[in-house]
Amino acid sequence: MPFGFNFLHRLLDDVHTPHYFNEIALVGNAADKPSGANAKDNMLFYEQDTGLWKRYRSALSEWVLVAPNMQVVGYDYEALVFKNLAIDPATKALKIKQVGIGDGDGGVTTFVALTDTPGSYAEQALKGLRVKAGEDGLEFVTLDGGGVTTFVALTDTPSSYEGQATKYPRVKASEDGLEFVAGTGDGVTTFVALTDTPSSYEGQGGKTVRVKSAEDGLEFIAGGNGGGVRGFVFNLGAIIVGTKFTQALVPSSFTISKVKIYSDTAPTGASIIVDVNKNGTTIFTDQGKRPEIAISGHADDSDTPDITSLTEGNRLSVDIDQVGSTIPGGNDLLVTVLGQ
Repeated sequence: MPFGFNFLHRLLDDVHTPHYFNEIALVGNAADKPSGANAKDNMLFYEQDTGLWKRYRSALSEWVLVAPNMQVVGYDYEALVFKNLAIDPATKALKIKQVGIGDGDGGVTTFVALTDTPGSYAEQALKGLRVKAGEDGLEFVTLDGGGVTTFVALTDTPSSYEGQATKYPRVKASEDGLEFVAGTGDGVTTFVALTDTPSSYEGQGGKTVRVKSAEDGLEFIAGGNGGGVRGFVFNLGAIIVGTKFTQALVPSSFTISKVKIYSDTAPTGASIIVDVNKNGTTIFTDQGKRPEIAISGHADDSDTPDITSLTEGNRLSVDIDQVGSTIPGGNDLLVTVLGQ
């Protein structure tokens, strides 16, 4: 059963001019009218086979005849897409009117037909939109500045990649943009270019790397055991107070960490105190740091010496500054200078 929005006309002097329009009307043959629960109060139906208009009255439970002088307007509404209804100023009747772009009679169908937008898409490919500086409409703009498409088109970056191969971007010292920098200093590419490492490999063949004793960087050291703990071991046997009981020649660069001593026989009456010298001068400027085996003890470690750096050709020697007053101790006294 076909149905749809249909203009209804009362036949006055001008049968083609609508003076009002009604709700949805159903159209079909008389036998097609809804019945039972499908028939709603005031439902309008046009019987094509009888030419009569009928309205359903629920109070009467039947379809009743309405004014016979009503008819369906024969418009093709598909042809009227985007057209509007308007009041004819002369006749005060409704009419179907074509919308004219910019004529003030209705809405437009395209963006460029609006009154406050660009009038054409021609030559505007890939552009964006922004509000005009005059704040009275929109305009197309090239995507730069506020809408760039490349890194170098930004306002706070370098303007070109030319001559910048292999460089890195970094924040400027003035903290107001980015700049390209070569692979040195803050953007280095080699170990010796760092600020806390040796500056050259020259003359360092076979050496290893370790943290400096000052704990402020790295340094190269002679290979030895790969930079691990090393030491000089002295076995003094029986001991008495005296100087330079034993000596050793330093073969390569060496940094002393501490001195360890051990005695098979514990001292009594007084402690055993040992000193170590570099080229004849004590490495313990603060004598309180010397290793000292307490009465009845067997071993002790020194504090970190005041002089720790040794180079190839330096001489180490061991002094006995004190022994036990009752039992000297020190049978097979061992003295080990530890370091790297």
